[in-house]
Amino acid sequence: MLQSTIWIAVGGAIGSVLRFWLAEFVASLVASPFPWATVITNVVGSFVIGFYATLTGPDGRLVSILEVESVLAN
Repeated sequence: MLQSTIWIAVGGAIGSVLRFWLAEFVASLVASPFPWATVITNVVGSFVIGFYATLTGPDGRLVSILEVESVLAN
């Protein structure tokens, strides 16, 4: 239980820093009253989460490419 909590905290810390860096980078490129940095950061984050979910099994382990291909084929 404690080890899971620590891994969640580490993942949250890494994710929040990456999210901040990406938002700052996008904000430096786009000067607009519309919050493009937030929109782009959320879209990129969704793709990263989806990619990770595709490559991991229900137990959190990385699955092989053959397993992913068999799921996509059905």
